[in-house]
Amino acid sequence: MIRSRIPNTITLLNLFCGCLALISIFTGQIEWLPLFVTVSLITDYIDGLVARLLKVSSDLGRELDSLADMISFGAVPGAMFYYMINQTYGNKQVLFTDSSTYISLIGFVITIFSCLRLAKF
Repeated sequence: MIRSRIPNTITLLNLFCGCLALISIFTGQIEWLPLFVTVSLITDYIDGLVARLLKVSSDLGRELDSLADMISFGAVPGAMFYYMINQTYGNKQVLFTDSSTYISLIGFVITIFSCLRLAKF
């Protein structure tokens, strides 16, 4: 019983690191971003490997993996591009006050297409 939960726990670590990456972006502490993204990448690889080694699988695990990937590899890159574009236009922190904040939202196109890809597969 515990064996079947190990891969999901690893997947949740992927999700947690994705959340920490988002926090690091929106608080301007992007020096932490490489660490959180790297741990997300490693745990995303390891969860599937561990599931195969333990010969366990579940519908919950598959769904959880997609949701964690959406945060770590969809929302995080979109937020990072938003942050980078926002920095280029003078670090405006107020949403929808002028055209530069609308331009920054283009960064989330990555998030939208990541979601479409994960939904498709």
